[in-house]
Amino acid sequence: MLRFQDFAPSKKPFLASLRGVECETFEDAVATADEWMRREGIRPVSVETVIVPNLWRERGPTDADFAQHEYSEWYQFVRVWYEGK
Repeated sequence: MLRFQDFAPSKKPFLASLRGVECETFEDAVATADEWMRREGIRPVSVETVIVPNLWRERGPTDADFAQHEYSEWYQFVRVWYEGK
């Protein structure tokens, strides 16, 4: 069975930041994915970078959402596809 696991840069509290949170880097997410594959003995079928706009809505985005809006924030994460049980 084909499965996937996502690895996104996580947010962590950062007291010196005016925003109150600091995000890990994309490289941190890649390192986390690499460690998980090594630890679990995962042989990936594919590894991809996924980039999506800030579309957080209760019912998800529609095609019109993509066509009608300009997005100021984009999110990047790693998706690992693998065969599993």
